Amino acid sequence: MIYGKTKLLNIMFTEELGRQLAGNSVTVNALNPGFNVTGLGRELGFASVLAKVLNTFHIGDPRKGADIIIRLATDAQFEGVTGGYYNVGTGKPILPICPAGDTSMQINLWKATENLLKQKGYLD
Repeated sequence: MIYGKTKLLNIMFTEELGRQLAGNSVTVNALNPGFNVTGLGRELGFASVLAKVLNTFHIGDPRKGADIIIRLATDAQFEGVTGGYYNVGTGKPILPICPAGDTSMQINLWKATENLLKQKGYLD
């Protein structure tokens, strides 16, 4: 549940950052790397069992998950493309669930993040 919520916020933040960076050569995109056995959820009680199952069926190779990252950074197809959410394997855009595409919610998230960082002393 936490992963889903943070992924949603990541998608929203990425789209807003893409708008903020519009007009320069920097691009940002979010991605769905698929299932990967990276140890990220190792603190979960079932993580080792899940890793064994995924490995048995040859699912979860981190190199496969990295493929979309490399493609977004180097493939001419994505040159100048920014603020999107893309799927591993196909590289096709994913339409995220609501409220991910809500511009006003994205702006609110950006402002809330700025305020939090200011409160913590990370921004002037």
